[in-house]
Amino acid sequence: MPGVHVTHSIEESLRLATELDQDAVIGGGAELYNQTICLVNLIYLTTVQADFDGDVFFPELPLDQLALVSEERVAASIPYTFSVLRRSKPNPLMQPTGETQPAAD
Repeated sequence: MPGVHVTHSIEESLRLATELDQDAVIGGGAELYNQTICLVNLIYLTTVQADFDGDVFFPELPLDQLALVSEERVAASIPYTFSVLRRSKPNPLMQPTGETQPAAD
């Protein structure tokens, strides 16, 4: 499919996104979310207002590091809330690692 890139590690994906000057988008499953939750700066979160049997869950969010940008409650046959959260504190793991520039004269 045009415009789709396949990578085989989180590091490779982040490197490619940087090279392409694009945002990396993480689309689960549970283990991938667990490995990357500390790296994300923006979360699009759908919370379903229903109980389901299951043994795998989305990781606990670092709510002390996130700010709610928007929230929409949807009254569907199974109601849900769509929230956008942004990291409110800079994440040192996601800071650019380029060389420092010399001070201007």
